Amino acid sequence: MRTDAPPPDLGASPAIFPSPLLDRLTRAHPATPAVLFLPVVVVLGYLGIRGLGMAEGLSAAFAGYLFWTLCEYWGHRT
Repeated sequence: MRTDAPPPDLGASPAIFPSPLLDRLTRAHPATPAVLFLPVVVVLGYLGIRGLGMAEGLSAAFAGYLFWTLCEYWGHRT
């Protein structure tokens, strides 16, 4: 048995739905969330910093990031 054989192709994941159309609609390019949500994050971040001030806005962003990270950690841990 050879141990230097190339790994199997992992480019395609298994089908989720039996219908090819529905299965195709579940696929998205990895950049899609960034393209959709980055403009919203930038605009709302600007509005938040404008309303709160730079230090308070960045503190709120950091606190929100920390809160979300801990929620994700605890949610997936249980």
